[in-house]
Amino acid sequence: MLAIGASLYAWEVGRYFRWIDERCPNRPWLRAGMAMGYFNPLWISRHMAFILILSGRGAELSWGLLLVGLKSFLGAVPASVAGNYLIQNRLRFEWRFAASATFSGLMAVYYALSELWLRR
Repeated sequence: MLAIGASLYAWEVGRYFRWIDERCPNRPWLRAGMAMGYFNPLWISRHMAFILILSGRGAELSWGLLLVGLKSFLGAVPASVAGNYLIQNRLRFEWRFAASATFSGLMAVYYALSELWLRR
């Protein structure tokens, strides 16, 4: 997961945040919503799939993971709104990636646990 985070996620998030900056520089709630939209149920399901595959549990992959991603996303909405608003609107661009990586790391723990809680 470290390699995926340092390569794929780092590339995706950096480009997306730059795109948000260009599209809506003075619209704080839209910026927060767009950041939250990136970490959507499909992204969460993909993250959970990576975890399953890398932990040797690839046989457990199923379409049900999409429902788990949706439930996990909905459960995280309050924290995601607050975190993404602060990251997108209170931090300078140079610090957003580090802050988002830290916040995403915390959320990744929640996503991994929610896979255990919600799939059973």
